Amino acid sequence: MNQKTDALQWSAIKSCLFTGPSNRASSAATALGLVFAIPVTAETRQLDETTILATGFAMGKNDTGLQVTVQNGEDLNDNGVWRLEDALLLSPGVHVFSAGADGAASSLFTRGTESDHTAIYVDGIKFSDSRIFPFPAANILSGAGVTPGERIELLRGPQSALYGSDAIGGVLSLSLEQGDNREKNRAWIELGSFESVNSGVSFQGQEGNLSYNTFASWNQTSNDRNWNDYESTQSGIRLDYALSNDTTLGLTLRVLRFKTELPPLGTTAFAINETENTIYSVFIEHQLGDDFFTKLIIGGYESEFNNLGGSGDSRVDSRFRSIDWSSRYQWSESQQTSAGITVTWLETENTGIGVDTFSEQHESIYLQHQWQPNENWDLLGGFRYDHYEDGSEKNTFRLAGSHQVLSRARLHGSVASGFKRPSVVDLFGFFGFGANPNLKPEESLGWDAGITFDLSETSELDITYFHNDIDELITFGPPPEFAAENIEEARTRGIEVAYQASFQDGRIQARMAYTWLEAENMTTGSRLLRRPSHSLNADIHARLTSKLILGAGVTWVADREDYEFFDIVDAEDYTTARIYGRYQLNDSVSMHARVENLFDEQYAEIPNFPARGMGVFAGVTVEW
Repeated sequence: MNQKTDALQWSAIKSCLFTGPSNRASSAATALGLVFAIPVTAETRQLDETTILATGFAMGKNDTGLQVTVQNGEDLNDNGVWRLEDALLLSPGVHVFSAGADGAASSLFTRGTESDHTAIYVDGIKFSDSRIFPFPAANILSGAGVTPGERIELLRGPQSALYGSDAIGGVLSLSLEQGDNREKNRAWIELGSFESVNSGVSFQGQEGNLSYNTFASWNQTSNDRNWNDYESTQSGIRLDYALSNDTTLGLTLRVLRFKTELPPLGTTAFAINETENTIYSVFIEHQLGDDFFTKLIIGGYESEFNNLGGSGDSRVDSRFRSIDWSSRYQWSESQQTSAGITVTWLETENTGIGVDTFSEQHESIYLQHQWQPNENWDLLGGFRYDHYEDGSEKNTFRLAGSHQVLSRARLHGSVASGFKRPSVVDLFGFFGFGANPNLKPEESLGWDAGITFDLSETSELDITYFHNDIDELITFGPPPEFAAENIEEARTRGIEVAYQASFQDGRIQARMAYTWLEAENMTTGSRLLRRPSHSLNADIHARLTSKLILGAGVTWVADREDYEFFDIVDAEDYTTARIYGRYQLNDSVSMHARVENLFDEQYAEIPNFPARGMGVFAGVTVEW
């Protein structure tokens, strides 16, 4: 990089961070434009990410035609990102809005679909279910942290052909990676604004045939309002034991405990939410020869949610069990087929909606084939059949592919169907509101098309157009009944732009995610609420010396509508910035610091739930 470009880039970053609020969005765009213009010379590290979520088996992220974002906990922590909610914002097509504080209820909108249209998996176990009122999955979004050794994948677009109900907008996976012989142990503590404490330990390694990955963390904060304390205790372990060169036996166990205070709002009194989730699995993997691989997973979760106060005490208890068998056969170097069978059992009790016990058994089977006709083509096709205890059935499909049109340009596209069954609260109501036992499942047909440019061996730009038609969308009608109802049709469409790059032998890292979105109720001609037309999240950091890393990020959200009590209003636009840094004292000890909401922006992601003001945090990490 020449000195002139260095100066221009640094000037743009300073402009983005230190101009007045009215100019920050345009300054951010200027800075990003100059990031794109940085010469790409002398890079050595390639963008070689793999995905498991896209097909169920490890493969190159760009070899499926599907759009997936992959992140790991260690890199996120080094960039000052400690919460799952914040990590998700680094993916295009994604919007996450919370009720103003750490631990508060959060909603994930993927490609403009509803907040319960993204299937959530934790350590390979499906943690979202259409028959449970948004707990426990909602608590994962609002409370889960990100620790070293964890892997986050977000697959966008309808994915019911592999993941069944709830996958209209996409699929989110949070999982512990397998440990290896590169021993990595880490302990950290961070203190900061709002009486916040973030602490934990993690251990990864291998002893003989046993690989291990485990962590434990404790977090607490008073947030920025009275009666709004939050505390979480999280722990997890993954063990893999090699019985032979071909067979591995493993287990996972994760325990998540959250306690959140909800301040009074209007006529609603103070309340406390307490949640405990235990997620577990036992699995065995076997490689039979060079061509056949099979895996069996037996697992499930126990979830207990208690609401104390507010509109009244309530409890949601859920128990989920699953048996999942999947196999892959490699016909040749260019063709492979995978198939799987899943059986699940669910029991849930929700005192808030007057349902003593709801139980259900579900079976599904899927078939998927991948074909690479030549080095320039990758094709994928899949089909799934779901059957439920009440007699209902669903068939879903997906087709995807990519084509290398130039040495540094690849076209990609997909078309797929999705569905979501009505939840218990949709069918039976909540505290006497919203019940409609005659609801139909929501169904979708979506497609996307785009192009990926390899600007260099270490920089990539992707531009994707997506379109999703949703039939029988379930929404809640006007007050005072708030009855759940199927509207005839909704449509979401937009453009995703994703950029990531490494410059100057990895000393500079940059990434950006931008989304233009149009989400509309086609029956009424009105907008779907809480979906911004424009959103941008960008980050850049540089290793200034062998010991010092400094970085900055910006988030911009504009043009959306939302409820404010019983009225639909134009929700406010907002731009927030952050800076962070890490200094390596020696081979084992580093210090880090970050400033969130750098300019103390006064805003609310959801009306009447103000976000936290500027926060300053600092800590120390020890590795051995």
